[in-house]
Amino acid sequence: MTKIIKKFHAAKDVEPHAEIYYVDPTDFTQQFLGSPNEGLISGSEYIKFFGYLRQQTNQPMIADGQSGFGNPLNTYFTVKEFEYYGADIITINDQIFPSSTIQPKAADKYDFAGRIKAAIDAHQAASSEIWAKFDCFEEYGETGLMERFQMAEQLGIAGAIFNRIPTDTINKITSSIKIATMNGDQAGQYHFE
Repeated sequence: MTKIIKKFHAAKDVEPHAEIYYVDPTDFTQQFLGSPNEGLISGSEYIKFFGYLRQQTNQPMIADGQSGFGNPLNTYFTVKEFEYYGADIITINDQIFPSSTIQPKAADKYDFAGRIKAAIDAHQAASSEIWAKFDCFEEYGETGLMERFQMAEQLGIAGAIFNRIPTDTINKITSSIKIATMNGDQAGQYHFE
């Protein structure tokens, strides 16, 4: 179970040397099902495992809410459960349901907005934040990324994770929210701006 939790070291951080643990659903399914496809697990399976890990550490943890495990109503209850189990950051990605790391497919931007809105509406814990995760850049390009990012920011996300997105595109984003990357050689590096 060594790959299921990935450590992230913040580049610019309120608390120097703080570590954030990302509970990777792809590694979880690889470990337990022999396939790196997070679409094979249900929200309740992932949340139960996340809750077990939460009991093992008081370090900050990122819960991957994937594509909300379905529609906006599912997203709402997923966020509630992650808050109950002590997630510090809850991500909602821009993929259709079920999510896939191997072949991500972009959700319609309004579907994505509906899930982000549901996550924001469900969010009540002062100790957690809702972040958007952008996985489908290859499908919608720079213009589509900017539209989705601005929409999510206006809905109230506290941060964003950019996965497999060119650094020059990320550098064009001007925002006061926290920005993180999961790009190739930068994987695991959080760059807060």
